[in-house]
Amino acid sequence: MSRVARSLVIAAAVLAAPAAACTVILGATDVPNPDDAGQDATVEAGSDGGPDGRGDSRASESGSDAAGDGGSDSGADACAPVSSTRCEGQQPEVCSANGQWNEAGARCPFVCDDGGCSGVCSPSAGRCLGLAPQSCDEAGQWEDAGAACSFLCDAGSCSGSCTPSTVQCGTGPAGDAGAGDASGPVGSIDTCSASGEWQVAPCSQPTPDCTADGGAPACACTGMLCGSACTHVLTDPANCGTCSHS
Repeated sequence: MSRVARSLVIAAAVLAAPAAACTVILGATDVPNPDDAGQDATVEAGSDGGPDGRGDSRASESGSDAAGDGGSDSGADACAPVSSTRCEGQQPEVCSANGQWNEAGARCPFVCDDGGCSGVCSPSAGRCLGLAPQSCDEAGQWEDAGAACSFLCDAGSCSGSCTPSTVQCGTGPAGDAGAGDASGPVGSIDTCSASGEWQVAPCSQPTPDCTADGGAPACACTGMLCGSACTHVLTDPANCGTCSHS
C-alpha cells in the first residue's frame, strides 16, 4: 500500500472514533480538554467552590473590614496641625509628625491645661491657713472659703466646739458629765482634745472643787473641811455656817 493510501486509511479511522472520548477531572494534573474545560470545569468550580474557589476573601469584604476597623481606630487619634497640644485628663499630649496624638511628658500633678501643667493644688481640695479655710479652684489656685473658724479648721472645713489644748474648770450644771461638745459641771477639769472636743475629768472628795487661782485649773477644796470631807457651809443644811450644825 502506498504512503498516500495509508494516510487516507488513518484519517478515516480517526473520524470514525466516538466524539466524547475524553473525561475531564478537576484537580487532576493532566491538562483538561479545551472543550470540556469550557463546560464541566466552569460549572463545577462555580457550583462547588463559589467564593471559596476564588479564595473566600472578596475585595469588597476585605476592603470594608480593613477600612472600617483601621479607619475608625486611626481616626480617633488623628490630629492636626503637627505640634499642636491638648490634655487627656491630666496627661499632656502633642500632635506628632504622623498625625497621631502622643504623650508629652509625665502626667500633671495638679491641672493640665492646653497641653501644659499648671496650678499649685488639685481642684476641689481643701486646706487651712491657720483658722482660715481655703479651697482649690478649677485653675488649681487656692482661694478663701468663708470666714475664719471659731475653734478648729480641718482640711478646709470648720469643726469642734473648743480650741485644742485649752484647759478650764467646768461651767456646766451639777451632775452634767459633759458630752464632747459641752463643758463638764462645776467641779471638773475640762481639756479640749486635738479634734476640738471637751474631755471631762470630775473632781472628787476631799477636793471636789475646781479652781484656777494658782494658774492652771486644779481640783481643790474651796469650802471648809469637816473631818475628811470638804463642805460648803453656806449651802449645806447639815453643816450650816459651821461643821455639824443643822
